[in-house]
Formats: sequence, C-alpha cells, structure tokens
Amino acid sequence: MSPVTPVPLPDAALALLQARCPGARLARAANIAFSLGLVLPLLARTAPFSLAPLGLRVPLTAGELTRGHHLMVLRGSPAALVAYAGWAACTAAQAEGFLGDAGISALDFSRREGEAIAFLTLAALDAGAGAGLEVALRTVLAGTPYVARRTHAAAPQRAVVRRGVLTLPSALRRAAAS
Repeated sequence: MSPVTPVPLPDAALALLQARCPGARLARAANIAFSLGLVLPLLARTAPFSLAPLGLRVPLTAGELTRGHHLMVLRGSPAALVAYAGWAACTAAQAEGFLGDAGISALDFSRREGEAIAFLTLAALDAGAGAGLEVALRTVLAGTPYVARRTHAAAPQRAVVRRGVLTLPSALRRAAAS
C-alpha cells in the first residue's frame, strides 16, 4: 500500500496543474506518520511555519492529515513534497472568531464538515509549486467558503485576513464553458 493516495483531477485541471508545476501530482495522506514526515520538513523550511513552536505545529499538522483536510503537491521521482495545504472545517461563527482575537482557539478540530473552512497551513517551496497548489485547491474545493490568516515572517505581529469562496481557475471555467 502506498503511503499517499493520488487525488484524481479532471483532465483540464491536471493539464493546468502540470503547466504551472511541471511533473506535479496531487495526493492525500494514506499513512499519517509517513505523511507527517513529508510535511514537517517542508514547513521547517517555510516561514512563518519554521518559527512556530513544535508543540503547536506537530499536533496541528497531524490533525489536518488525520481528518483528511489537506492536499499535497508532489513532484519528481522519487516524489518530493513541494507544496502543502491544511485546513479545518468550521461554522461561520468559528470562522469569524478565527479571523478575530480568538484565532486558532475559535476552531473545533473534531469537526469533519462545516459551513466553511479555515486555512491553517499553505506552504510551497517555490512559485510554481504554489501556483500548482492553488489550481489543486480551487479544483478540489470549488464552491467552498473559506477564511485565512496570513502571518508574514518579517512582521509576525501583522496578520492579513482573507475571506472568500474558492472558484475554479479561470482557465478551467473557460474550458467548461466551451
């Protein structure tokens, strides 16, 4: 059994993923311990996650993997993890709390489903991997309301908040319309 499970994408989405991140494929964890071993080194090289205390980062990432609330972009042979997204399902009220002063403590990590998702982790090694991750997220989670807080490594006290609904990449919308 493979330690990761491929995530199927429609042909147009797969072509777009490959165009943005050549050689990339999308996966989810099948073996949580193995996948944790892939994700944590990526996060250790990516600010602001590299600045997070290990006692916070490990349980948070293990929870994302265990709940299936994640996507991994792998590239090359042997496959290397180049981008990762992890989230938590939440209610609208929890999402607002997450964006406010309550932060991460507003979320209920036992939820498998919710009205929205709160992005907890978005990390990529390079611009191509980040663009591939965006294609994957917009394709797999299309139509899902989301919230996110981005903390900048240079100014960790400043958080940029985002709200929205994930939509298909414009190239896929055009392909579907034709």
